[in-house]
Amino acid sequence: MISLAPGFFVERLLEWGVHAAHGSRFPALPFREPVDKAGILGPPDKVRLADLMCAEYGLTRADCVAYGDSMSDTDLFAVVPRSVAVNADHHVSGLASDAYRGLDLREAYALTRTGG
Repeated sequence: MISLAPGFFVERLLEWGVHAAHGSRFPALPFREPVDKAGILGPPDKVRLADLMCAEYGLTRADCVAYGDSMSDTDLFAVVPRSVAVNADHHVSGLASDAYRGLDLREAYALTRTGG
């Protein structure tokens, strides 16, 4: 999982079985320290982190599928062969290879397993 959201939030997904979780670095709650802007991720960081995870798991971009809902995901959509816009507006879904609207993310995942 790669998200621009705070890492302390994204990393909670590790408890649910996600293998890796990357998010922006924020000070510990309740934010008594200033935010270091260098720790805040941007859209190009999603590509950079995906490449790092590919190397770690012995994969290439060709092995990847990107799922996203916002314009911050479109850099990643552009470099992988399959992408799914999840409950996204037309700006994002027009840049993805597939689009899903609904409440069950298993259905969004199934789009890439069945050929769309």
